[in-house]
This record gives sequence, structure tokens and C-alpha cells, in this order.
Amino acid sequence: KADKDYHADLFDQQRRNDGYQDALEKLTARRKLAEGRLQADLETLRSEHAILKRSLETQEKVHE
Repeated sequence: KADKDYHADLFDQQRRNDGYQDALEKLTARRKLAEGRLQADLETLRSEHAILKRSLETQEKVHE
């Protein structure tokens, strides 16, 4: 009986570990997706900043 209980407990633990591994993989994928979106947002903001900076410089030259 002890051996049977041990194997049942081991099986349950392996199933839990598989569930944890699956959850970790899903979270890792979500994190990578979020990082990609943030990187794209950062590039967009840098581009907008450069455009606004050039526009401001042009406005300053017009009003000199």
C-alpha cells in the first residue's frame, strides 16, 4: 500500500508540475508579446519626437 500511495503521490506531483510548466510557458509567451508591443510603442514615440522636434525648429526659424 505504501508503494501504491507513493506512486499515486508521484503521479499527482508530476501532473502539477506539468500544469506549472504549461502556465510558465504561457506567461513567458505573453511577456514576450508585451515586450514586443512596448518596443514598437517606444519606436513610435521616438519617431514622433523627432518629427515634433524638427517641426519646432522650423517654426523657430520662421519666427526669427
